[in-house]
Amino acid sequence: MNLATHSLLVAAMLSWSSGAFAQHSGQAVQRSKANQRAFANLADMFSDFDGWHGPVTNLALQPQISWTRDTLANSNVVTGSLAVTSYTWITPTLTTVIDLSIDQVADPQYGETLVFSGEGFGIDDAYVLWSDQRVGLQAGMFTVPFGFDWGTLPGLFDTTFVSDYQFDNRVGGIASLSTANDGCGIHGLQAGAFCVDGSFMSQTAWTRSGPANDGDPQPGDDGASWFVSYTATEIPLLAPSLSYQFSYISQSAPTSGLTNEKGFSGGFSWTIPLDGSVEATVESEWLSVTPSFEYVNFWDWQGVEGANADYLTPAIAINYGDWEVDFAATWRNSDDGTDASDDVLLSATLTYNFFWPQSQIQFGYAYQDTDDGIDHMIGMQINMPINVISYGLLGR
Repeated sequence: MNLATHSLLVAAMLSWSSGAFAQHSGQAVQRSKANQRAFANLADMFSDFDGWHGPVTNLALQPQISWTRDTLANSNVVTGSLAVTSYTWITPTLTTVIDLSIDQVADPQYGETLVFSGEGFGIDDAYVLWSDQRVGLQAGMFTVPFGFDWGTLPGLFDTTFVSDYQFDNRVGGIASLSTANDGCGIHGLQAGAFCVDGSFMSQTAWTRSGPANDGDPQPGDDGASWFVSYTATEIPLLAPSLSYQFSYISQSAPTSGLTNEKGFSGGFSWTIPLDGSVEATVESEWLSVTPSFEYVNFWDWQGVEGANADYLTPAIAINYGDWEVDFAATWRNSDDGTDASDDVLLSATLTYNFFWPQSQIQFGYAYQDTDDGIDHMIGMQINMPINVISYGLLGR
């Protein structure tokens, strides 16, 4: 493969490994991170390495402004988020990735209104990746690539439940194998070992939170954990757009006396063009529908032997030109041995892309039924990526 193809594979691996981040919810009990789902396609930043003369770096700013009204908590939150993503290609095969963000850290109390208050500044990811065209080695702090709904669902509130298995602030290493697209799609296998980070890297400044192993014990606190994941993308079924993933994870016991938590995830996303002609694309009348589905099951949940939890998430997104509407539902059922819970989330989002690709304004609504009661959430968010620097440090 030439260096241009290699750069695209590396960018895809970066997007795959670092994932994206769930949005703030009034129900959140841990630090929420800047939602980078709208900015996941970064391959075009490094379209080729022709005439390579030295390190190439990219700095992207991804500001967001969002408002959420939560009826159960009787709260209003207006927050500004800023994700700062830095990629540096030290050589065509060696890359450093640092993701920083300013985002909401403090959860509102009942009846409270927060307006640009309670934001914290911290590190989302910081790792080194070595990759040739087939093998990758990654080390540092990252989000474990277990499940993918929290990274692909496009709606404003779609990830409120599935972010439960967004295992971020983990330190360790990942090894990966990947195929080229020879007409049957791109297939990849990842495996890694990790633990919950307890250092300054998972703390935030301004409004303090963390480190990640602070607070109530959680799976992964008491030693090494591991995962294995198989992913396939660009599968040519009707259109080269079918993606699926199967993952298994084992996380160490939260404390002594408990057991390891195990989990399995499987799901797919399939974009089907209904009118993908050149004329439709030029006239901004591209029409497509994207169904997706994910099932996740945990046993010995939270380290309690015999406890279990599962998540069932069907969704559908419809694109027409610059407009998108999506609907998602998540059923979350859990039983810790003493108490069972059946929770439901129904959400809908209307999105309009403006100015340039990946700039969006979103309006969303969610209905949530949990043991705490019935909750209605409405919100708005503006996403505007800004590519600040893309520069060959020693010239090109």
